[in-house]
Amino acid sequence: MAQQNSSATEANDRIYKKELFVVVASSIICMLCAMGVLFMLPFPGLLKVYIWGFPFPYWYQMTVAYVGIVAFIYWIVLVMTKLDDAKAKAEREV
Repeated sequence: MAQQNSSATEANDRIYKKELFVVVASSIICMLCAMGVLFMLPFPGLLKVYIWGFPFPYWYQMTVAYVGIVAFIYWIVLVMTKLDDAKAKAEREV
């Protein structure tokens, strides 16, 4: 009995560490994408690039900072759901 509890606790600890890594990494990635326009300061040439009459920062904001973040968060939700399912399976095996 003690051996089963120990293995379940170890499994939950591994899953928790994965969840923690996913949350921290995804939060950092989201913040970096949101501040991406600030990264154009070292590359002032990007501010002069126009695509179909719109400046590059506009395209960056519309694609990466909005649509890209929504798709990324959806993917993170799928990953977290899989980790929650693994956690529930580990708890059922006790």
